[in-house]
Amino acid sequence: MDFFFDILQNAYSTAYTTAYKMSAKDEKFIEPRIYHGGSTFDLTKRWYVYYSYQHPTKLNKDGTPAMKRQPTITMGVNRKYKTKGERMLHLGIVKEVLLELLKGGFSPYKNKLPFSEQSLNYTTESALDYAYNYRLNTLSQTSIPD
Repeated sequence: MDFFFDILQNAYSTAYTTAYKMSAKDEKFIEPRIYHGGSTFDLTKRWYVYYSYQHPTKLNKDGTPAMKRQPTITMGVNRKYKTKGERMLHLGIVKEVLLELLKGGFSPYKNKLPFSEQSLNYTTESALDYAYNYRLNTLSQTSIPD
């Protein structure tokens, strides 16, 4: 939760300093936006946060990377919150966090694992040994033989 509060506290202070320095052509993403059921804030429609990101292999006619709309993010707000204010509050937080992640270098096309694929090459024997040694710390002496 501290991460969310830091982002919200810094959002106002950095909004004006970065707004004029960024150019749409230089960015790899289009700033996240909230779809809120149209101009009437229709609560019967599905509300969500959406954004676009440059696709690494698709190119426009001029040779620049094409923007591709990414899957929408709802975080269950349509089910959990039934008023306009609640939905806007929670989707606003999601939008700000997503924007900070994108500014920090997050890419939906990079390997989503936080570790390299080399570390995933385990043998069955080494995986069982790891699980057994991990479990030894929590078992009593009478349970170990079982």
